[in-house]
Amino acid sequence: MHMQIGILFNVPRGTSQGEPRDFISEEGVLEEVEAVERSLKELGYASIRIPLEEDVGELILRIQDLNPDVIFNLCESFRGESLPQMNIAGVLELLRIPYTGSGPLAIGLSQDKALTKGILSSYKIPVPKYQVLSTPEFEVDLSLSNSSSREETQVFREEELPFPLIVKPLYEDASLGIDNGAVVNSLEALRQRVRYILDRYRQPAIIEEYIQGREINAAVFGNAPARVLPLSEVDFSRFPPHLHRICSYEAKWVKESFEFQNTIPICPAILPLEVETQIVEIALKAYHTMGCRDYARIDLRLDATLNPYVIEVNTNPDISPEAGFIRSILKSGRTYTDFIRELLGFVLERSGDSSRIPTPERSGILPS
Repeated sequence: MHMQIGILFNVPRGTSQGEPRDFISEEGVLEEVEAVERSLKELGYASIRIPLEEDVGELILRIQDLNPDVIFNLCESFRGESLPQMNIAGVLELLRIPYTGSGPLAIGLSQDKALTKGILSSYKIPVPKYQVLSTPEFEVDLSLSNSSSREETQVFREEELPFPLIVKPLYEDASLGIDNGAVVNSLEALRQRVRYILDRYRQPAIIEEYIQGREINAAVFGNAPARVLPLSEVDFSRFPPHLHRICSYEAKWVKESFEFQNTIPICPAILPLEVETQIVEIALKAYHTMGCRDYARIDLRLDATLNPYVIEVNTNPDISPEAGFIRSILKSGRTYTDFIRELLGFVLERSGDSSRIPTPERSGILPS
């Protein structure tokens, strides 16, 4: 069952925008590479690392030279920026190399938080109210009542978006640009935060209704059918009153921080059955609406009466062994290696190479 399997990943290099600490999450891709490599070896496959550095031309030549049967696409950025990651999937499409995960269109659409919310809301999927602002010198108009659009970003519609609000970079993921100051309670704080996003992350800010409730992660796995794995809750109940109960960059990545050490994952989440059913339906609908493939994580917030709202669609979530997505995989009864085996099977099925789909029986598990 010889196959040439490549593991494609972005080499962490830092970026000229954002905070210096943002390098922590970028560096996390190396844990994913090692974990995927280990599981492929356990399944009896040799793999080869394909690092993406500064020159995409060199990457293309490297892939053409290797001509792998399958690529595990772990690229989350290019030259330290998140937005171009869709182009890497596009390169694989053009080279006709089968690869794991979503295609370039789904990755690109979900990278834009406003575009994502616009698409989801058009399909009656609940999302927080939102607006995009590209200047801190916006005007305030209480009389406008139309829904958000890019053309109106210089006029803040306070009547539609009452405080508190949460302010995020429009195109980033992994909680980049989100700290305790992201939740604002006044016009002045909003202006300061928009200015921070523009200056530090060099992109517009998305202003969202702050849903002050529980946060739920829905890991969706597979294609036909896709399934929602055991739901996971991010518990902030240990936070003192001065910390907003949000999954900030500190809570997600900075291990020595109070937020990281006191953000407790609960999987499976304890929810009323009707709420769990509603979340599962919404997560699947969001997954299919955005064109996700193989795996994705849908993040939701629940309001005071447990109504769910989709806040993020992550087409390329962290799949390192300690990540939330893998927590749900393990709770579903799978091992990490089971996950990699099934993921490989999705790609082979898609490429019409079903005879090589690995099963537990076919896999040549190597002795430890």
